Amino acid sequence: MRVILGATGWENEHWVGSYYDNDLPEDWRLTFYTRDFKTLLVPKEYWSGLSLEELEEISGDVEKDYPIFFEEPENAGEMDQSVKKMIPNWVEFENPEWQKIESHYILKLGNISANGNLGNDVAVIKASASEPQSDTVIRDILQTIKQEYKDCSIVYVFFEDALLDIDTLNTGRTLQKILGILY
Repeated sequence: MRVILGATGWENEHWVGSYYDNDLPEDWRLTFYTRDFKTLLVPKEYWSGLSLEELEEISGDVEKDYPIFFEEPENAGEMDQSVKKMIPNWVEFENPEWQKIESHYILKLGNISANGNLGNDVAVIKASASEPQSDTVIRDILQTIKQEYKDCSIVYVFFEDALLDIDTLNTGRTLQKILGILY
């Protein structure tokens, strides 16, 4: 089993200065992000307001086989089919089959509704917290995922909310090495 850790979105303004150089152009951030992180979840709140050309630009800024996920809206049936076909991987978290609610964090399993380049036997999970968390909690999140999804070949894990901090993501990547679940 491998865990691939990524972020929910790459347009996180609080990363400017700590992850993105202050002088890095905004339109280079996605490419910069994909060099360091091996997956990305584009939240529906971000992409739903974009034009078809802007969505094509996002798709064009990542390698063809890069596992980028777009969060599917509740009204997916009404979505323009050209948008749906352009994006290889769709996932929704509104009615998860599995979720784990702990005092410090919440894990939600996503439902992959389109699998364009992921292979078989994969899971997608969002990890969220209302407050920044210690290294111990981040380790607990990864150990829980390792235990619950040991039969999956790959588990994509996306940090969001208070976990969406570059130091927290880097801690998660270090802990992946320690736990032996690094992609």
